[in-house]
Parts: sequence; structure tokens; C-alpha cells
Amino acid sequence: MNNGTNNEPQRETIEAAKVYRLSPEQKQEEKKEEVTTAAIENKVEEPVVQKPVKKKNIIARLFFLIILGMGGYIAFQTYQYNLYRTYMVQRCTPVSTLKDAKELDINSNLVQDLYNKVKTSVREDLVEPELNTEMKLYLAYRQIPQGSLFKSTCASFDPSAMVPYTCNDIEFEPFVFKKEDLKIEYEKLFGEDSGFTYGNIQIGKSCIGGFEFIESR
Repeated sequence: MNNGTNNEPQRETIEAAKVYRLSPEQKQEEKKEEVTTAAIENKVEEPVVQKPVKKKNIIARLFFLIILGMGGYIAFQTYQYNLYRTYMVQRCTPVSTLKDAKELDINSNLVQDLYNKVKTSVREDLVEPELNTEMKLYLAYRQIPQGSLFKSTCASFDPSAMVPYTCNDIEFEPFVFKKEDLKIEYEKLFGEDSGFTYGNIQIGKSCIGGFEFIESR
């Protein structure tokens, strides 16, 4: 009996253990909870570190924009220079240096200005149809400004050198001009290497008029 009585509590303990025995799934869940709890307890809060502003990226972008602007400015200046150079080459290249013949526009200001300088009246064209020495001197004389012409007299006039012209200061007032002014206008029309020489101007002999070259004046 005593043995029976003594074994009774042991049986109850075993039964109780059976009642509270955990299943494998419960044990695994319990282990997970223990691990999670331990991790939470042992977890150390990491300090929040603020990342510094990336100044290097800002500087690099600014530097890139500066280079891009300078490149655009240089490209624009180069483009403008090439346009100006092309314009000047077309405008300033002498016609004589070109291989092919080049015709000037008759409506251009240059052609019109040159034409007005050498245009004469019908009487002048008829009495002196060729562009000879006298005609060239006459055309140059016509270009002398009015302010460079001076009133004079018939003194020193040589009629034998200007036949059939005569100088009569009673009927009209003669005038003179400097030979340097005549040379300047002559070379403007016909070029500096045109072989200009001073001489008498006789247009039409008896019907138009002329100018005698007098060195003393």
C-alpha cells in the first residue's frame, strides 16, 4: 500500500507533464519568440547620421555649365568671323586676280558713280569720239571741285600753242587750277600707273574749248 500510495503522486506528475508537453510546432514557435525577444532586448539603437550635402556634384555641374557656355561663345564668334571673312574676300578681292571674267552690275553704285564721272554731252562725244590723251585730261579736269578753280587773266597765254583757241578776258573770265589737283583726279579715273603727263587740253578744236598748260602758273 505504501508503495502504491507513494507512486500516486508520481503518476500525477507524469500525467501533468503529459498534459503540458509541447508539440514540435509549438516548440519551434516558442524558440522563434525567444530569439526575437532576445534580439529586441539586445538590439542597440543606431544613431541617425545625416548625410552631408554633395558639394562636389554641385561644383562639377557648375564647372560643366561654364565650359558649355564658353564653348558656345567661341563657336558663335568663329561663325561670325567666317561670315565676315567670306564677305570681305568677295568684296575686296581685285577683279584682275580672278581667273574667270567678272562683270559688274550696271545698277550698282560703283558703276553708276564711274559712269557719271566719264559721261559727256552729245557735242563732246561727237567732236572727240575716242578716249585719247586730250579726252582723258578733259574728263579729269571735270572732276576737280569748284572750290579748287581760281579766277585768272589771259596773261602768259600762248595762242600759237592752242590754235585755233584764243584767250580774251574781255569776253569771258578765264580760270586756272593746280596741276596737282588735275593729276589726282586723273589717277582716280585711270589709275596711278596710267602714265599721266601734263599737257594742253583741246576738245573739239574750235567748237568746245580748251585749257593751256602754263608751267609758270
